[in-house]
Amino acid sequence: MTGARFEDRRIDHGVRGRSDTAHPDHTIAALAARQHGVVSRGQLRDAGVTGRALDWRLTNGRLLRLHPGVYAAGHARLTRNGHWLAAVLATGPGAVLSHRSAAALHDLRPDNRRAIDVTTAAHRIGSARIVVHARRSLDARDVASVDGVPVTTVARTLVDLAEVVPPDQLTNALRAADRQRTFDLRAIEAALERTRGRRGSGHAVMHAALAEVRARAAQLTRSRWRAGASCASPTTT
Repeated sequence: MTGARFEDRRIDHGVRGRSDTAHPDHTIAALAARQHGVVSRGQLRDAGVTGRALDWRLTNGRLLRLHPGVYAAGHARLTRNGHWLAAVLATGPGAVLSHRSAAALHDLRPDNRRAIDVTTAAHRIGSARIVVHARRSLDARDVASVDGVPVTTVARTLVDLAEVVPPDQLTNALRAADRQRTFDLRAIEAALERTRGRRGSGHAVMHAALAEVRARAAQLTRSRWRAGASCASPTTT
């Protein structure tokens, strides 16, 4: 038809600044696939999903609320890592899994509690399911990522663990790290130095445990030296 005008009408799928092919479900699914099935409201907003689209999916069950502002995509049958990451996301930017939960992620000791330990440098209030450990700062050298979950390093985890478990359990965790070859005495000492000034007996417990480690290492070194010296000695007849 000559002179006909065709309007370029963009269909509103609930994703700001996206083409007609973009759809909130695709955006949510892609993000959840990278994050053990969990997403946060802030992440979806940054990805362009509108508040209306998000709220509609909460109403019809496509998103399930885990914590304020954190959701499971499609179902709540999450892995352990999914629950851990959800707790970290709920605590806010810069938060990391820590203490007993971090020790479980690093396979240093089991943690069968429902509550999840999270450390953050920001002021946050915990809940029945999230134990927030507020710190004035969290050094980048004490932060790692394991399977996509932000977490304290093995060294920092062991230092933090000394605050919340009995000495014998700390010793077992140190031994587990040694078996896995993730035990690093210098890294632990550096993490201890960076956390100086904390209240509580955690530092004293860790120093005592490390003193035992050093004593055993020295004893093992002496035993190996004696064995080597014995083998090197000439046989007399």
